Amino acid sequence: MWATAQTLLLLGSILGLSLLLWSALNPSLLRARWAVVRGGIRRNVAAEQLQRQLPAFCDLLAGSVQAGASLRQALVHVSAYSEQPLAGDLRRLLRDAQFGHSIEDALALWAERRPIQALEDLVYAVRMSLQSGGSVSETLQRFSEDLRERLKLQDKARALTAQGRLQAWVMAFIPIFLLILVSLLDRSTLLFFTTSGVGYLILLIVLALEVVGVIWIRRIVRVEI
Repeated sequence: MWATAQTLLLLGSILGLSLLLWSALNPSLLRARWAVVRGGIRRNVAAEQLQRQLPAFCDLLAGSVQAGASLRQALVHVSAYSEQPLAGDLRRLLRDAQFGHSIEDALALWAERRPIQALEDLVYAVRMSLQSGGSVSETLQRFSEDLRERLKLQDKARALTAQGRLQAWVMAFIPIFLLILVSLLDRSTLLFFTTSGVGYLILLIVLALEVVGVIWIRRIVRVEI
């Protein structure tokens, strides 16, 4: 399976020429696609940062609740000492609580805005604790411990699959080097792919192979914790 995926990537690497050439011919499309990609990257980075902040957030929140503060007061206290993106999320959560929402509904809205499994689990656990009359601080402490262990396992899995992910990135960037090489050696080859129907058809086929290969390798190296 791994060899098949690598073969598809190698065959599909030529297809990257079509994407680059099409973007060069359509600058407006390139700008639009880049805006979408950049927005997705920023969201993913923010989600990863927030997930890493959750264990310490739970510890601080549990400590404030144990000291006698209400959950709302504890959130206000923790938000003042938090960094982005957690600080911004907490401020918005508190605004929601000020404008007619209960603290439980505000937590639910936070989880909807940030579709992160760890955050959804945290919000669910806290809401269940509030509704059942259980100890919120104990719930937060247990969740903090569990999440830390989960993050350790994720880091270990990423380290073990680093080589596969690196190969996927190398294969994905091969088209750029091919474009530079072809442009320097034979410009007529570029004209074939950009001016003939057969050239466009070949590029589309290679693009399909490239996409399938990348998705295949990403699924192989992905480990769900």
